[in-house]
Parts: sequence; C-alpha cells; structure tokens
Amino acid sequence: MKDAKAECCGSLIPEIPSGKLKVVVFTQWKEYKHYLLSKFKEIFHDSICVNVTENYLIFEADFLEFLDVALVSRDFTPEELRRIMILPLSRDESFTLDSLGKMRTFEYWLNLRRGKTLKFVLENESLVTFFQPIVDTETKEVVFYESLSRGINEGGNLIPPSELFSLAQKLDVNCHINRLSIKKAVESYYSLKFDKPLSINLPPDLLVDAKYIVEDIIKPPSPDLLKKIHLEITEAGELDFDEVIELVIKPLKEKGIKIAIDDVGKGYSSLNRIVKIRPDIVKIDLTLIRNIHQDRLKRYVVAALTSLCDKESIMVVAEGVETLEEFKTLKELGVRFMQGYLFAKPSPCPRDIRHPRMSLN
Repeated sequence: MKDAKAECCGSLIPEIPSGKLKVVVFTQWKEYKHYLLSKFKEIFHDSICVNVTENYLIFEADFLEFLDVALVSRDFTPEELRRIMILPLSRDESFTLDSLGKMRTFEYWLNLRRGKTLKFVLENESLVTFFQPIVDTETKEVVFYESLSRGINEGGNLIPPSELFSLAQKLDVNCHINRLSIKKAVESYYSLKFDKPLSINLPPDLLVDAKYIVEDIIKPPSPDLLKKIHLEITEAGELDFDEVIELVIKPLKEKGIKIAIDDVGKGYSSLNRIVKIRPDIVKIDLTLIRNIHQDRLKRYVVAALTSLCDKESIMVVAEGVETLEEFKTLKELGVRFMQGYLFAKPSPCPRDIRHPRMSLN
C-alpha cells in the first residue's frame, strides 16, 4: 500500500513554471555575455529571439522545452551551470531589483527538471530493492544480505543509485528517499522470507531518527525478527557521536540489532567511529580493496584493521571484491567475510544469489 507520506514527499520538489515565459539570464562575466548569446543561438537553432542589455539576456520561450533542450545538449560546463543565473517571469511581469533574489543557477533549474523523475519515484514509491550477499569464505555460505535500492522511472527503466541519491541530495529530499528505501527493503525482506539477516544502510540524516525508523518503518512482525536486522552507519558528518551513541545506538543494541560501520577507510573518522561505537561489524571500503594485491600500503592498513577487530570480536567484511587476486590477498591477510561481484551481483530475488560463485580454491 502506498504511504500517504510519499505523496507529501513528492510535493517537496518545487513545480517548474511552464508555458511561454520571459526568461532572464544573468552572468557576472560581462565579457562572457556575447559568447553565451552565440551559444544559445547555436543550441536553440535561432528558435529564440534574444534581447541583450548591459547585464542580462532576455528572451521568450517555453521554459520546460528550453530546459529539455539544454539537458539534451550537454553543451554547458559545470562551471557555467553554476555561474549562469536564470529567472522565468510571466510575459507581462517586469524584471526589477527585487527579482534578483529569486534568480537561481542554471544548474538548479536543470536539476529541478531532472527531478520530475525523482518526484515520480517519491509519489509512487517507485523503488525496487536488490540484495547482495556477504559470504563466509571458509564455510562458503551466505551470512547476511545487504539491501540496495534502485529507482524506476516513468518508462519502467532502472535509475542508477548514484544518479538517484545524488539528485535527491541536490533537491534536499534525500531524507525522504532514504526513508522510502528502508521501507521498501524491509517489505521485500519480510515478503521473501529470507533465512539470513538483512543489513540496511542508515545514512547520517536518519541516524538521529533511528528509533523511529525501527518502530515505524522496520516494525518487525515479531521481536525475534528484529534481531535479524543490521544497521549500517555511514559517514556521520557533524553529528555529536557521544550523544547519538547514548540516545540512539545503545538502545538499538539492547534490542538485539547489530550495528555495522560502513565504508571504513573512505573517510577520515573511521577509526574514531570504531572506538566510539564498538560495532558488531566493520565493512572495509572498496577503495582499500581495489587492486590490494598490487599495493603494499593497502595491505598494511587492511591487516592492521583486521587484527584490531579480531581482538575485539568484531566481524570484518571486505566490500567490492571483484578479482581472484584480491580474494587471495585478502585471505592471506586474515579477512574471512567478503562481498562483491566475484561472488554475486545484486539481485531483487534471493534465489538468484543464494549460492554465490565459490570456486576460489
């Protein structure tokens, strides 16, 4: 059943003015103005008539069509998209000094246009959950699964997660897309009746709401099932970890939920998080795993992390293992649990990944 909150989430993305509008373009680079004029004419094939003032370019156009053409052209550099300011006005509306505060970057308008797909995802809960196994390389068994979300656009095509979550962050709805991801993941997990635990990513914007997440979104059918949920904590930015540990993480552990620290080695505060949180699981980021057989320093770091965690009975998982050489090196360093394409790609159906490829002797 579609959550009523989802429609509210979709409405958080502003509507783009539509129809024939007066478009005001401003750039601080006065010498760039004529270059920009020629660029517009080239992209829009003289379909717009541009008036040039001392500081602005002004023309009339269907604003949505204007943005769509700009998206397809990909003819503006990221720097240009951040520097060019645009304001759509009704054709009888005058441009005044007060209008300056309403101007937005070209990048903002293009992201908002891309956001129509994000709006569709939020309003229709159009997400599918994929699962990837974490494998015990000694017993050759799956020990738990990680849930990974993929958006589905209006045409039924998958949206790459990097594109989906990056856009959500730019449009300030990442909290809502993350909540929806967790909701859909646990729904799939319960309906598919997994026999192994599920690991769910808990980004910083949801960490302080973890109690709500557990009680109102995860809400397991039985207390025993809650013990099969792992929460993966990613880089936590400016959060006060001492307060979060006392008010959030400790109560979760008391409920039997296992806590994992994700992306260890990617940020600058990984070791501090391990010491403060005392997690059950540490996941080593793929940046340390990639080509580890060719990098002595990476091997030293992973060996030290593994030794530290073994002494504290913390499970170590190597993420992003893709090659036999990486696998063999990690085994030599004492890493027992691994995740990556070498074993199984993410799949929406656990039957497809229950028996990962383990001919790795």
